[in-house]
Amino acid sequence: MNKESFKHNCWQEILIVDDSPTIVSILKKILEPHGYKIKTANSGEEALKVIFHSLPDLILMDVTMQGIDGFETCKRIKSNRLTAGIPILFVTSENASEKKAEGFNIGAVDFLTKPFSADEILARVRTHLELRGLIQQHERLIMDLREMNEKLDTLSKTDTLTQLSNRRDILTHLEAEKNRFERSGMTFSLIIADIDHFKKFNDTFGHETGDSILKEVSDLLRKNTRPEDIVARWGGEEFLILLPNTKLKGAETLALKLKDTINQRSFSIGDATHTVTLSYGVNAYQGHESIDECIKKADECMYAAKNQGRNQVVVSN
Repeated sequence: MNKESFKHNCWQEILIVDDSPTIVSILKKILEPHGYKIKTANSGEEALKVIFHSLPDLILMDVTMQGIDGFETCKRIKSNRLTAGIPILFVTSENASEKKAEGFNIGAVDFLTKPFSADEILARVRTHLELRGLIQQHERLIMDLREMNEKLDTLSKTDTLTQLSNRRDILTHLEAEKNRFERSGMTFSLIIADIDHFKKFNDTFGHETGDSILKEVSDLLRKNTRPEDIVARWGGEEFLILLPNTKLKGAETLALKLKDTINQRSFSIGDATHTVTLSYGVNAYQGHESIDECIKKADECMYAAKNQGRNQVVVSN
């Protein structure tokens, strides 16, 4: 064995489970010179304790033992999510095909029939450890791909500047609320809010300052709504807030609360602090209009608030 193989094997732990000290000694003498870290147990009960204390990479286990036998021990190992993936090779003096079939059916990967040769032991151990390594690599790759897909899915639904839901995401939620209304009659409401004089902030202090205002306003809207509410950046300096299971009066109350909360906040802009205000339009879904029409009514209310002097809440009739 070359040094690299020996070094690699030093990281791999094999548990030998056998009530025969002679068999344990023989297996240790075969495996230890090849760099494998060996642990031993003289019964199924002891093996279960050892396994959960230090998860081995592979198990060599006798079938016939006092107490719980190898088959029962194997069943218990395979029934636990943490240990189910550990390959188990049965070492037995029995060569009956029925016994082997039973062993494979409960999760064993191989059988070694006594008497065995050192070369056979090493070859089978190496093969199953390599297979186990490939399976683990495959599992890690699947997990990495799943995490990457989840991140991509989140990015596709999130506005990169404000970390709020984006237009695409909020439209999906609006359709879901519309479907729920049709099933259960549970109404929902919308608030459209637009930052007043935002262009002036951008033109006077620069787009970096404008971005800072957008992020701070987004945080205030998020922190002052319920967990089930969805705050989205609808476009530019405009926000859309979806309020599930909320009637028009409840949406108006929230819009007034948001207005007061943001009015009381001082924004650091340039060398001074400024007040930032928003205009709010509120509408509740009635069931006879489309989502676009519902949004349009809220938008019209928001523009009415602008025309009434800004920093106002206007509610749909």
